[in-house]
Amino acid sequence: MIINAIDKEILAFLSKHTVIGCSINQIALALHKAYPHINAKVNVLLQERILKKNIIGKSHVCFLNLRNPITRYALAIIETEKARVFLSKHSEIKKTIKQVIKEHTLQTIFALPESVYMVTDETFFHKKIKNVSKSELVQITMKHKDITVLYKPENYYSILKKTQT
Repeated sequence: MIINAIDKEILAFLSKHTVIGCSINQIALALHKAYPHINAKVNVLLQERILKKNIIGKSHVCFLNLRNPITRYALAIIETEKARVFLSKHSEIKKTIKQVIKEHTLQTIFALPESVYMVTDETFFHKKIKNVSKSELVQITMKHKDITVLYKPENYYSILKKTQT
């Protein structure tokens, strides 16, 4: 399957709602697209098992299927694009990340507007990057929608994959 621009928009939107999911109507409204168009796109993504759904009443609540490697690959591409933009605006953080990556083995690095976090099995502390556990990463993801994955997005989504049933 080839992921096109609208598919990317849908996946990027749902990546901000990994735990609660969204109805097709919510997706259409958020993306300012016609419902029939988004419905058709979502149905293709459901057939490809990139998304999964729960039926609640008459609504289909859609979620990312993080168990599907194609989903994680597509999200990694989206996050790489977001990271490029973020790091171009924050050159100091970019230098810090390069330094930390050279010195330590990290699973992933992600940012919120006010701070940067890393997930690692090593025990070390850094002034500018907060060290969090995998469970803390999941909690942060549940609370915040404006996360940018700066390093190894495939690992970030693999960690979240373990929380899906």
